[in-house]
Amino acid sequence: MRIKLGNRYNKSKIENKVIFKRVVFIIIVILILLIPIKYFIHSNEVTVKDRRVPYKENYVVKNELDYDSPIDDLRKNYNNKDIKAKLVIAGIGIDTVITKGTNNEFYLRHNAYRERSDFGNPYLDYRNYEDLGNERQVNIYSHNFYDKRYIDYLPFSKLEAYLNEETFNSSKEILLYTDKELLRYEVYAIKIVTKVENEHMIMDAKTDELWKEHLDKLLTNTKYCNSDCSLDGNSQLLILQTCNYQPNGSFLLVIARKVVK
Repeated sequence: MRIKLGNRYNKSKIENKVIFKRVVFIIIVILILLIPIKYFIHSNEVTVKDRRVPYKENYVVKNELDYDSPIDDLRKNYNNKDIKAKLVIAGIGIDTVITKGTNNEFYLRHNAYRERSDFGNPYLDYRNYEDLGNERQVNIYSHNFYDKRYIDYLPFSKLEAYLNEETFNSSKEILLYTDKELLRYEVYAIKIVTKVENEHMIMDAKTDELWKEHLDKLLTNTKYCNSDCSLDGNSQLLILQTCNYQPNGSFLLVIARKVVK
């Protein structure tokens, strides 16, 4: 009997050790799986915490006849020759520098200091020429995010204000400071497009007829539009694009018309 009890005791002891080892193994596996998640969360927190808040400048709007461009000073402050303009929409609180790369990818993941950043920086379409005042259409793109804690790093998040009709009707003026001149635009239409709707990406209409056709297509299915909702062939546009979440996966377009002096 003692032998049997001893064997049973030894067998139970061995089983307990096996169970203990399995439990330890499972815990180790869980910890290993949690490390990447913990690192991802930590790295994001560090990224946000260490992010430089964009340089702010209280620049006084001057008469176009006595224009004093702020762009050279901004290039020095950011140490970045890619800064091409400064965008101000006072009505919704946007005041940001505009960069331009050799493609439409670089400033999706780099800030105005040319540092790696998931927030990116508002940037001109690489197809736009330096003399923005003579462009038929100027496109500027930037990120948006549903979490508004990061709105100081994502100025185009504020474009969502135009989804409100009262804001659309009251905050019309857009200023674009360039090397050569101060360009004034008036918000003309607001449009939500899906990723397959890319009329606003067409920037190479080579004839007046194609340009007018482009303008007409651009103003179809707008959310809000000026009363006549028809642009003549002499219109020059500024289009601001950012991500939209209503519906998810769409884009918000702010379509503005250049104010002729």
